[in-house]
Amino acid sequence: MSDLLNQLLQDFVYEDELGEIDISFIRSLQKLITRQKVSLQPQTYKTKMGLDKTQEYAHQFLRKLDKRYDDYFTLLLDTGVIHIHSRMKREHRLSMVTFPSTGRRVDIYATKTLEDAYTFVHEVMHSWNSDEANFTVTWHFMTECFSILAENLQCDSMLGLHPEYKKNKRDTYYALRERAIMLGFELDLVDFYMSHGYIDDEMMLRYIETKSREERCTISNHLDWIEENQMLKFDFLQRDVIGGVMASYMHNRILDNPKRIGEFIELNDHCNEIPFLDLIRYLDLEVKDLDTWELEEESLQKLEHSYQKELKSL
Repeated sequence: MSDLLNQLLQDFVYEDELGEIDISFIRSLQKLITRQKVSLQPQTYKTKMGLDKTQEYAHQFLRKLDKRYDDYFTLLLDTGVIHIHSRMKREHRLSMVTFPSTGRRVDIYATKTLEDAYTFVHEVMHSWNSDEANFTVTWHFMTECFSILAENLQCDSMLGLHPEYKKNKRDTYYALRERAIMLGFELDLVDFYMSHGYIDDEMMLRYIETKSREERCTISNHLDWIEENQMLKFDFLQRDVIGGVMASYMHNRILDNPKRIGEFIELNDHCNEIPFLDLIRYLDLEVKDLDTWELEEESLQKLEHSYQKELKSL
């Protein structure tokens, strides 16, 4: 395993020309998530629900959010862009938007529960703001934010409509913590590799022994994933971590002032045109170091306070 990790880290650090900017900014948000003292568990749904009903719930919310989003969802369904599969047949596959040579494709792995209503909305948002000819830094950092934020707003709108309406959000924040632990592990691997030039089994054993039971379990599962897929997961994990923190912040801004829903609409429409630092400032956050993108302490406190409020709402 150490041979594989050393090769992957060499490729990551040298061939991809990893910049300090990536680690400095993302480390602060990764720690923001993992230092929260919470106990979350994956959710189990008791009620089955057909696709007609979950699509109706998704249409209902999207129409309320912005009629253009609902029309777009209808277009994706009518033109066959959305492909619905049974998750039971492909247990480990996640719903996602991809761009094969045949054109845009949205794969939904249905659970036949209320979760599907949130999944439809999540993937519609990804498809809406994705431009396969122009994958920008801002899109990479923010596309998960817009999808998670849409789900959080959808959760608000589901109050009183179904007894299991909060389970999807609990699953989301459970997954964010798990992915922040994985990301922290990969960032630590990068630090070790850059300091020592290699990683051996003894180093790994000493490192894992310092971790909590929760962290050891997550790291062990992640090592299995790395070995199976022969790759690190940094790019995907940083998207989730940034997205979860920023979605929590934007959600709380909207709860404080409902007119700020316009921030979501505008940024979701134009994220491929806006430099990331300009987007940060647009949301009343301040960067203290333009080279590392390190945020001002007051801005980090705003983000953490919002994230804590989301956890308390679960």
